[in-house]
Amino acid sequence: MLTVIRSGCKINLYLHVGERLPDGYHSIDSVFLQLEKPYDVLELSSGVGSHEGIVVSFYDASEKSPAPLSDISTVSNTLTRAYEWYASQTGFRPRLLLRVYKGVPRGAGLGGGSANAATLLKYLQSEAGKNGIPELPQDVLLHEARYIGADVPFFLRGGLAHVSGIGETMRPLDPVVFSETLLVACPPVSVSTAWAFGALDAVREAGETVFSSRNGLTIERRHANTSPLAGWKTAGNDFEEIVFGRYPQLAHLKENLLSCGATLARMSGTGSSVFAFFADRKIAHEAGKKIAKDGVTVYIQHTY
Repeated sequence: MLTVIRSGCKINLYLHVGERLPDGYHSIDSVFLQLEKPYDVLELSSGVGSHEGIVVSFYDASEKSPAPLSDISTVSNTLTRAYEWYASQTGFRPRLLLRVYKGVPRGAGLGGGSANAATLLKYLQSEAGKNGIPELPQDVLLHEARYIGADVPFFLRGGLAHVSGIGETMRPLDPVVFSETLLVACPPVSVSTAWAFGALDAVREAGETVFSSRNGLTIERRHANTSPLAGWKTAGNDFEEIVFGRYPQLAHLKENLLSCGATLARMSGTGSSVFAFFADRKIAHEAGKKIAKDGVTVYIQHTY
């Protein structure tokens, strides 16, 4: 049986990063907004072949004829980790052939890999129930999925949420009508998440600069009485200074969006994608056409 599922992504409306924890993770303070595009496509064939467990292959969906991606491990990735973790918790190990057509750029700070893992976990939950196997309690799923990928718990819920801890603590937010049009710009640049966190840690340890994470702590304390969205437009992203220093073309992209009329432009996650809000949809499309000339892929959409 073939099942085809779209797997979207997210942007960080703001992002503050705490100190590195003993387990290697970092605490964060952010608001995540789930997006429908760009997206990956997951094709799941169940009960096919003589193999045991899951077999995963990846393809580049940006090509007219999707080509296999050889630089993603088919043995160790968020999907195989999600499958093995779920099997260890439930004993449910269906035979699966999974083809992933990557439309979400890698190294873009959009959480495509975590979104894929969450999509697979939802599929396994559904299939387990159909086969008479009790589904995992939602609280266990949300709490433990962080060890598959820090953004996986968010994608299990989706929508709009304040995210803290290492990504496992979520406060769903009421849908907010963003009256402005959202543009997501994905340049042909890939930023390593591991490098970005390591560089941020190194700069902080050297005491070379003061990052806005201190403001993030102030924002965190406010959350008990106010919406985490209060002041998000001025909250910033702690990674911008580090990433823009190494990839000046991303700083240039942000400036271009602002000069095109964006009311706000900001890098998402550890980059390389930059999102912007426009008061006028027509101006957003004009900006998209302009920056696309530099090889940037543009996605324009409404949010809520």
